[in-house]
Amino acid sequence: MIKQEPLDLTQLLAKTSRRGRKRKNTEEKQAVEDEIEKESDEYRRKRLRNNIAVRKSRERAKMRHEDTQHKLLELATDNVNQKKLIHTIQTDYSGLEKKIDTIQQRLAETVKLNVRMRQFIINLPPEYQPKFSF
Repeated sequence: MIKQEPLDLTQLLAKTSRRGRKRKNTEEKQAVEDEIEKESDEYRRKRLRNNIAVRKSRERAKMRHEDTQHKLLELATDNVNQKKLIHTIQTDYSGLEKKIDTIQQRLAETVKLNVRMRQFIINLPPEYQPKFSF
C-alpha cells in the first residue's frame, strides 16, 4: 500500500503550469497583429510568386510530356516503316536465294551435259571428231 502524505494546497496553487498557454497583454497583441499583417503582405507576395513559378513549372512539364508523346508517335511510325522494309528485304532475299539455287542446279546439269558430250566426242571415230583450235 502506498503511503499518503498530506497535500499542501498553497503549494499546489502557487505552482504554475509550464504546459499551458501564456496570456498576452494588449500591447503584445497589437505588436503581434502588426507583425502578422506585415507578414501577410509578404506572405501574399511570396504565394503569388510561388503560384507563378508552379504554373510555369507545370507548363514546362506539360510541354515535355507532349514532346515525349510526339517523339513516341514518330518512333512508332518509324518502327512500323522499318518492319515493312525488313519484310520487303527478307522477301527479296528469299527470292534471290531461290534464283541462286535454280542457277546452281542448271550449272550442275550443264556441267554433267558437258562431261557427257566430251565422252561422246571422244568415243566418235577420229574422222567425225571436231577439230578445236585453242
